[in-house]
Amino acid sequence: MPYPSISRLTQLFEECAPSAIFFLIDEKVKRYHENYLSQIVSEIPVYEFIVTASEQNKNIDTATQIWQYMLAHNLDRNALLINLGGGITCDLGGFVASNYKRGIRFINIPTTLLAMIDAAIGGKNGVNLNHIKNSVGSFYFPKEIIYDTAFLQTLPQQEWKSGFGELLKYALLANVTMWEEIKSLDTICPDAVKDDWIHSAVHYKQSIVNEDPFEDNQRRLLNFGHTIGHALEALQLYRNCPISHGHAVAIGLIVESYIAYLKGFVAKTVYHEIRDLILRFFPLPTLHKSDSEVMSAFILNDKKTHEKGVYIPLLKGIGQVDSCVQIAENIWEEALLFTIFAAL
Repeated sequence: MPYPSISRLTQLFEECAPSAIFFLIDEKVKRYHENYLSQIVSEIPVYEFIVTASEQNKNIDTATQIWQYMLAHNLDRNALLINLGGGITCDLGGFVASNYKRGIRFINIPTTLLAMIDAAIGGKNGVNLNHIKNSVGSFYFPKEIIYDTAFLQTLPQQEWKSGFGELLKYALLANVTMWEEIKSLDTICPDAVKDDWIHSAVHYKQSIVNEDPFEDNQRRLLNFGHTIGHALEALQLYRNCPISHGHAVAIGLIVESYIAYLKGFVAKTVYHEIRDLILRFFPLPTLHKSDSEVMSAFILNDKKTHEKGVYIPLLKGIGQVDSCVQIAENIWEEALLFTIFAAL
């Protein structure tokens, strides 16, 4: 299988002249693309560390294991770390790079749809703590992101669906055409995901990050669906019933769209359109009444919460988003009860 990224990596090795090359690799990528590293020709020492990429393993203990491996092989500050995997690998690897020897260079090669349009872009790195997503992390930017669609050829259906959840977010934020095209789909499959959607999402996020790299203003809009989505992810981890990031974000889009309706930003018909389309692809998770209090606690612990206030980007319509608005606890609790817990 030809990998376009090999050519670019070879150029980067010449340009960067690292003392060592260190690959952090998702074990599934290693399994399905076992010949990838063998195609790299370099006189520079090459090391690899295989990680089982799961939210349960995205923690400080795994990061410590990686740092210990790097120390054991005498990797210095001139080493180059390359993250080869999905969003979890990129998050974890960026966090490792940002702290090892007070920061070494790293490259992201995202291998999933979700990572290509979201996690690999923007320099947000982190690990989970006490089931809370990315509660320990850093802003530390990759030297480069290399896109190689050859990896998508072995992507399982669940990973396509997870990336699709983020595509829905981008459509609702700024791409009416994408939203209308998605409305014509009955199922999610590789052939249904257009290259134009991927390019549009990458361009949109990169443009926002360039304008606001440290999330002081406009970049907060990219958190649409994520305040509720991350809380749902944390809840499911807590219950030992993990849910994919894209699935959680998709449900978060429903809840936060309902909040936009409650606040008078969108008509109820807009909310129904968003809910009905998302539920076509992503079912509501099976929860219990007692879960609502746990989920509320996770929302209040979210890293995007400021001074005990929850701030959420609110839609003004399909393809239009307003600034982040502080949402009172009774509003998001009402939205949760109506959209997720109503049937209990």
